[in-house]
Amino acid sequence: MNNGYSKQCVLITGANRGIGLELTKQYLNSQRCVIASCRDLNESSELRELQQHNTNQLMLEELELSDKLSIETFCDRIAAKNCSIQVMINNAGFLDRQNQSIFSIDYEAAHNALSINALAPLYLVHKLLASLDPENAKIVMISSDMGSLSMAQPAAWYGYRMSKAAVNMLVHNLSTEFRQSAHSVFAIHPGWVQTDMGGDDAAISVSDSAVGILTTIDKLCKQQCGGYYDFTGKLMDF
Repeated sequence: MNNGYSKQCVLITGANRGIGLELTKQYLNSQRCVIASCRDLNESSELRELQQHNTNQLMLEELELSDKLSIETFCDRIAAKNCSIQVMINNAGFLDRQNQSIFSIDYEAAHNALSINALAPLYLVHKLLASLDPENAKIVMISSDMGSLSMAQPAAWYGYRMSKAAVNMLVHNLSTEFRQSAHSVFAIHPGWVQTDMGGDDAAISVSDSAVGILTTIDKLCKQQCGGYYDFTGKLMDF
């Protein structure tokens, strides 16, 4: 695999922990080829161990989503390997925990949330268009009900909530552009998951969320392009 391959594959960002790591494991278990990206492979021992047992299935790549050049060089490497991306899961995320009130906003943290959660997936899709499976590529944005405009929300998590609302608009825009193409795009809410972001009190295990996301992605079809679903496959309102 290190010398390039042309098999259909799944691309997962933020694959070093939480939902991204579990999705990587689940896709490998289903005999899919996976490109798993993270910021620093030196700090991703679980991914490196996975690769040792899945040398012909798993390719690891470093990707810093807050860095435009990192995105560009990552996409160039993928293109050089003749990868055909059948499923692209934009999972990496940043939570600006401090921004709970307009009276105390960390604007650098809010900027990071918007950049990593919303703008980076837009640029990544843009730069990977030529590497998407021309027959039936599915682009998935891991969103959150915390970015919903139709639900009652407390005034908190300013950057994160704004970024996920932007992700939902990204899905809407891309679905309109892809209407006449073979590509489709979806937003998926993973639930309140027991990750570093969700915390130990969250209601859903990482495994249950990842299995649900994978199953939902497999079932989604072109006619559902632009939809927003939870990890169980239930259609949600933006």
